[in-house]
Amino acid sequence: MEKARFSGIRRRTSALALAVLAAIAAAALLAGSTGLAAVDLETGTDNALPDLDTRTASVAPTAAQQAAADALGADVSWNQFGTPSSVYNLEGNLATGVQAPDAEAAARAWLAQHAGLFRLASADELTLVKDTPLVGGDGHAVLLGQSYEGVLAAPDGLVTVAVTGTAAKGWDVTYASSSLSPNDDVATDYSLSPEQAWVQSANALGQQVSTGDVTVAGEANGWTELTVTGFDQTQAVRKSAFPVPGDAAKAAFQTVVANGDDVGYSQTVDASSGQVLARTNFVDNAADNPYVYVDLRSGVKVILNDIEARTSTNWDIALKRSSLRTNGGDSGPGGRELAAVQASSLDQVTAPPASGFASDDFVTPDCMLDSTAIGEPRSAFGDWYDYDVNTHVVTPRSEVFVLKRNNGSQTAFHIKAYYGDPQMPMRGAFYAVEWKQLTQ
Repeated sequence: MEKARFSGIRRRTSALALAVLAAIAAAALLAGSTGLAAVDLETGTDNALPDLDTRTASVAPTAAQQAAADALGADVSWNQFGTPSSVYNLEGNLATGVQAPDAEAAARAWLAQHAGLFRLASADELTLVKDTPLVGGDGHAVLLGQSYEGVLAAPDGLVTVAVTGTAAKGWDVTYASSSLSPNDDVATDYSLSPEQAWVQSANALGQQVSTGDVTVAGEANGWTELTVTGFDQTQAVRKSAFPVPGDAAKAAFQTVVANGDDVGYSQTVDASSGQVLARTNFVDNAADNPYVYVDLRSGVKVILNDIEARTSTNWDIALKRSSLRTNGGDSGPGGRELAAVQASSLDQVTAPPASGFASDDFVTPDCMLDSTAIGEPRSAFGDWYDYDVNTHVVTPRSEVFVLKRNNGSQTAFHIKAYYGDPQMPMRGAFYAVEWKQLTQ
């Protein structure tokens, strides 16, 4: 059986593996009727405010933690809180045969066993944020978060444990990373209302709004959703605890401010003063970070910049971070149309749907951009993923897409994961995609 390895993805019989790295030329290409692709689209931002973190202090690990790291026999690096930022063993696993009914329980059991290393009082007190199955096996990335008096820490206060296995065979722990804080103290002065905190955050980003422009639209998963005059998208705000190295966590509000295709931030502000404590820019619109263009018929990256792609018919889909487009309608001259089929695997789709096809149509009749909540063009892919504004985790929905070309050929493809790199489980924009030709 022929095998090839491309950036951590292994080729199987009758499958095509493709690794497309945004920073290098296209790799590798083997034709076949079905395929598995991993696309690394790490891109940055250029035309917006940079990320910000006001915390400058750091805490060293204790002698007991150093001893625990030595006893584990692993390579450990430390974060600013004095807890492990990464734990790995280049010669093997961190643990083998952990007995647990599921991946979450296995992660908690391993953390409890090494509570001294992480300076955890109890692994049971951590909140499950996300259990992400990994592509190509039985691996999971289990993400847990710490809370302060019932308020989830943000940003930071997280630990990821990568495990592989089953309940019957036991679980191996392959990697761990964290931003946990060992300090359980927290300030509780929430002088600002959620609406006031969001306005302070928006003003700090240059958005001219006042509380009179803000209306509470509802509550969802601990977040207060807001409608704001002048903003097309729903905004969001929630209480959070802001961990500080060597000190008590600050009472804070985490806010999401999104407006059109140029403004999209998760920003944490002090719950009393409104001071910006941390900022993450989650809009990617830099001119020097183009889309990656892919031809699904041959399984190759088409070497084009964004200007050249406007007149090219040689590509099928384009990917840039979580923004996906097709070569048709407002995105290109290729005449491609897309339909979504509710299915959890590619095997469930054996024939193209009879209807439901659409081309990219994100420019309104008055030449305005129809965009998603974080400013991406609303293409024929629609809302193809669920986005957790607390953890910034992207989860593809259970859909198989069928791409139809103007020559009648059709390709079905399934986005299996946004975090498809088994070596770096939480590395975003590393797509795992499988596809097959329905009609030639």
